[in-house]
Formats: sequence, C-alpha cells, structure tokens
Amino acid sequence: MMLEKRPNRTGLVQELRRIAVPLGILTAGVVAFLILSRKDEVPAVPIAAEEAPLVETVRAEAHDRALDIQVDGVVVPYREVELSAEVDGRVQYKAEACRAGSYVRRNTLLLKIDPRDHELECKRLRTEVAQAEGNLEELEADIKNTENLMELAQKQLDLQRADFKRQEELHRKGIASNSELDLAEQTRLQAENAVLTLRSQLQVLSARRSRLKAAQEHAAVLLEKATLDLERTELYCPDDTDGVIVNDLVEKGDYVRRGTPLVTIEDTAKVEVKCNLRVDELYWLWNQTGLGPGPAREEARTTADHATHGAPAVPADYQIPEAPATVIYRLAGQDYKWDGVLARYDGVGLDESTRTVPCRVVVEAPRDVCATSPDGAPGQCTGPPALVRGMYVTVKIHTKPQASLVRISEAAVRPGNKVWVVRDGKIEILEVHVVETTGNDAIVRAGPLEAGDHVVVTPLAEVRESMAVREQAVQ
Repeated sequence: MMLEKRPNRTGLVQELRRIAVPLGILTAGVVAFLILSRKDEVPAVPIAAEEAPLVETVRAEAHDRALDIQVDGVVVPYREVELSAEVDGRVQYKAEACRAGSYVRRNTLLLKIDPRDHELECKRLRTEVAQAEGNLEELEADIKNTENLMELAQKQLDLQRADFKRQEELHRKGIASNSELDLAEQTRLQAENAVLTLRSQLQVLSARRSRLKAAQEHAAVLLEKATLDLERTELYCPDDTDGVIVNDLVEKGDYVRRGTPLVTIEDTAKVEVKCNLRVDELYWLWNQTGLGPGPAREEARTTADHATHGAPAVPADYQIPEAPATVIYRLAGQDYKWDGVLARYDGVGLDESTRTVPCRVVVEAPRDVCATSPDGAPGQCTGPPALVRGMYVTVKIHTKPQASLVRISEAAVRPGNKVWVVRDGKIEILEVHVVETTGNDAIVRAGPLEAGDHVVVTPLAEVRESMAVREQAVQ
C-alpha cells in the first residue's frame, strides 16, 4: 500500500508573506497619491487696496544770496626780484641781513663789490675831462684874439680901399703919378690878403673847437658811465620792495662778473593764490557780468575796455571778471582767512592736462589774518601770522549771478541729479543742474524746479512717474 505525501506548510506561509509585503506598500502609495490629489482648494481671500506711501517734503526756496565757488589753490609769490652783479669785481662786504630767510626793507645795503678799480677809472676820466675843458678854453681865447685881429684887419682894408680910390681920382686929374697909384693898390692888396688869412685861421679854429667839444663830451660820458659803475658796486634792496630773501648765492671774497645772480628777494607786500576753475564754474563769473551774446555783452566789454586808468586797453574778452574771494587755510581745527580778489587769468585758454582754466587770486594784505573755529565763531590767532608761499589753501570766490537759483535740501538730490517733486498728490521726477552744495543744502538752477515746489526727502525703494503719494511737510 502506498503512503500519500503531505505538503510543506511552513514554505507556503513564507511564500505568501513574500508576495504580500510589496503589494501592501504599493497599495499604500496609491492611496496616499489619491488623497493628496483630491486636496480641497483654498478659497481666495480678497486683498485690500494698496495704500499710497507717506512721504516727507520740503519747500524749495529762491536763492538770492551770493553764490560761492570753492576751489583748492596754492600760494605763490606776487613778485620775485633777482638782483645780479652789474660790474665785475670781488665781493668786499656782505650784510648780515643778506641771508636766505631774512626780511629786508627797501634801500637796505646788501652787498658791496671792491670799488677801487672803478674809483681809479673815475679819477682818470675826471683828469681827461679837465684837460679837454682846458684845451677848449685855450682855443676859445685864440678864437677871440683872431676875431679881434680880423676886426682890425677889416678896418685897415677899408682905409686902404678909400685911399686907393683917392689916388685913382688924383691920377685921372694928373696930380698923382703912376708910382703913387701902384703903391696905393699894393697896400690895398696887402690889407685884403691879411683879412683873408685871418678869416681862414678863424675857420680852422672853429673846426678845432668842434672837435674839442666832442672830445670833452665823450670824456664826460665816460666819466658818467664810470661813476654809474662805481655806484653799482653797492647792491641795495630795490626802493619799491620790502620782502624776504629766498636765495643768497655769493659770499664775501667771491669774484663775480657782470650778470652773475647774487640775491633773490620775494616781495611780501602782496601774494597770489594759483588755482584752477572748471569751465562750468567760470560760467557763473561770466553770468554775473552779463558776458553773453547780446547788448549786455557789448556794454560790459566797452566798460572794461575803458577802465584801464591810462594803461593800454585790454579787450574785455581776455579779462576774467573780477570777484571778491576768501582764502582759507585750515590748521589745528581752526580756519585762518584772508580777503582777496580774483584778478586775472594765468595765461590764455584751458590747461591741456586738466581741462581747467588757470587763474590768480591776489591778496593785498597777506598779514591781515582772521581766525575762526569750524562753527564760525571767532578763534585765537595763534597760527600763521601771514599767508606765505607753498600753503595749500581753499579759495571761495563770491559771485552774484543773474540766473535764477533755487535752494533745496541736499537729501532731496537723488543719484543722477534727479529730484522728486509732489504736484497734485503725484510724484514728478525732474533732472536738475546742481551748482553748489553748502552744508545740508544744494543750490540748483531754476527751470524744471521752481521756488515753492515741494521736494521729497524721504527715501523710497521704488518710485515711478505720476505715482500717488501722501505728503507730509517738514519745516
């Protein structure tokens, strides 16, 4: 009898478990996908209307005060005098004041060149002049004597001529013989010869007198030249200059020749400040005098051409309009100020490297200094007593332009020289020309922006033309 084989129950259970686990995972994923895909839509919530932003504004004011042009500059001498030797010789004397850095006054003796050679030359020439004068006096005496002899000879000739006429009359009447007539004629001829001889001598003496006078004048000129050279052995500070010696190039005992530089003196009565103006800054100087096309330019040109006080007229087109200026030197937290005048161009045209216009500011009183603290209060003048060469300074040129200007807060000027103006509750974006910034204010040219406009000072992340805003004025 055969035995029936029974199946392995444990293997069946393992097989079912192997199939069921992946099937369960797949079923769970499908269910999750269906749940997520059937998520209810969120009902739309209505958005409230966006409120217009609140901005602060300031009022644009008309600027009717002076317009200051501020530039940097450096102080340079107004005038330098270089004294050179005018005669050859050895330096015999040098004054203690003749040293670099010393202050000297006009007509101060600085150097003396050995004068002995020039004194001997003057003595020799005085002798020549005296000799020429003696020769001339002797000749004048000879001329006088010859003139007297000439006068006597002329009288003698007149007598002989009269006697000859009487002898001729008597000879015609037969009273005088031929021998008597011949003797009278011979005597007349002798008298005429004497007159001619004296006249010739007088002509020779006159020519000699001309030569002696020329020799005397030549000797006098040489003496004058030698006297002038003798005076030039002493070197004085010029009679129109008080100043500081900036160079002394010789010492006692040095031999110098005519033309050798000896001393350089800087005139300290005035100084100049060398600065450069941009053409757009120079425009405001032209604008204050009306130097533009039209009748105003011609009137200003005529006035400048005639205001030369006797000097040759300079065309107004080549003169800078004069304007008052303030020169400022800052030291140790204080400002030291001097009054000056923008006086002239430093040459003609623009500097090729900087494209600016070189100018000169003249300070008439470099010792009159006024000290102020940064807040404008008077300070103690314990700094520089005078404006001297080499100082780097700030120059403020004060102008009164004819163009209309407007003053606004500097915070209102946006990048690109844009300003935001509120008109009828909406923003208008204007482009302006900024002339100057002073403190917290900006000076712009009137045009798109007018006095009385409300200018936005609040920073905004996004601004567009005609954007509605709410305005709050700021005092």
